[in-house]
Amino acid sequence: MKSQLRGLPDTRRVRRCEFITSGAAAVRWVRQGIAATAANDYGAINIWDDKYGKYRCESMTYGVTVESKSFTRLVDVRRWATDWLHKISTGDFEQVPYLVGKEKP
Repeated sequence: MKSQLRGLPDTRRVRRCEFITSGAAAVRWVRQGIAATAANDYGAINIWDDKYGKYRCESMTYGVTVESKSFTRLVDVRRWATDWLHKISTGDFEQVPYLVGKEKP
């Protein structure tokens, strides 16, 4: 069975998704209409195109949605994904006000 994401905002269906390890991979999948996802020790991200033609990016950590952004350009999606892949891999959340000073699990 293929991986799927359910309940993504502004989508009408269950979305097939692929696991990513880079911002370039996220762009490659989203360009094809397939959602992209990644998870690591400190969090997870989901990226998809919505029914309005925008690219949605969502990051979660400690079981909480930390950031939800919408972009019109894939270059911005790539930059966002690259940044958040680093954060969820290293736990370096210095630029995320909600998480500054929070203990790592």
